[in-house]
Amino acid sequence: MTVPQTETLETPNVLTIQDTMVAERRSFTHFIHWFASERPIDWRKRFGRTARLELEIGFGRGDYLRERAQANPDTDVVGVDLKWKPLLKALSDLEHHKVDNARLLQVDAAVALERLIRPLSIDNVVALFPTPWPREQQSKQRLFSNDFLKLLNSRLTPGAQVQIVTDHERFAKWILDQAADTGFAVFRRTIGPTFGTKFERKWLRKGQREFHELLLRKEIHLSVPLKEDSNLLHYHTDRFAPIGFQPMGERCEHYLIEFKDYLYDPGQRKGLVRAFVAEGSLLQTVWIEIVEEQGGWRIRLPKGYGVVPTEGVFRALELVRDQAGR
Repeated sequence: MTVPQTETLETPNVLTIQDTMVAERRSFTHFIHWFASERPIDWRKRFGRTARLELEIGFGRGDYLRERAQANPDTDVVGVDLKWKPLLKALSDLEHHKVDNARLLQVDAAVALERLIRPLSIDNVVALFPTPWPREQQSKQRLFSNDFLKLLNSRLTPGAQVQIVTDHERFAKWILDQAADTGFAVFRRTIGPTFGTKFERKWLRKGQREFHELLLRKEIHLSVPLKEDSNLLHYHTDRFAPIGFQPMGERCEHYLIEFKDYLYDPGQRKGLVRAFVAEGSLLQTVWIEIVEEQGGWRIRLPKGYGVVPTEGVFRALELVRDQAGR
């Protein structure tokens, strides 16, 4: 089974020993571990107040996010990014400057909007120098597709604004094309260096002095419901032949499931299946246990195992159950 292009994204969750040692010296006051969080997230609970809410997509090292939070103490600022090392730097920066009104999440922006952020709750969005993915075969990895903009629209309050800045002219034009029928009025202009971010400085060193700013103002509300967690069940099968078990995956419009590894311990009479589950931008590695019990075998997720209980994970459990019982 072929893995789609979206799965070539950098894996952000792999930490070196050095990363872990650095993380242990950080305060995680500003970090929200969304896998273990309520969904959608209650921002009033997280910040201890009701306030204007802003979102930065791809905050990098967090310089602009921190400055934005400091300059607007009556606003709560949330940042989402996938990369762990810059996130650690951003956490350290927020702690050093004693910024109370900012929180960071390591999560894909689409997943955050689909599952963590309520409709009609965000007052402003910023995305500075998102990766343009310039080659045509990379187009599915680009942010701000038509579907993404409709999702973003649904989470914004009336009249809220999205600010996107890029060094890449063709990417800016592509976003303009994607913005059709998304409920936004779109404005484009050329600006000079303004934000002092890592990527802005990079392009300045290479001689680029003009950048492309897109402002999207919400004029019409589009409704996109939150994606809800599935109820994951324990399954039972009367029979299971553990030697040579090789479950087959499944692909449909909503998810891709691939089974990667299978381990079996004859002493404990326990098997472990590793599954890769892709649902849009949400990519998960899921371990599934097959454990002998009185009268048969139980199929379940390991106790205490952190996973987002999605339709795809639910189906992976069903596939293991159905094929184990053959």
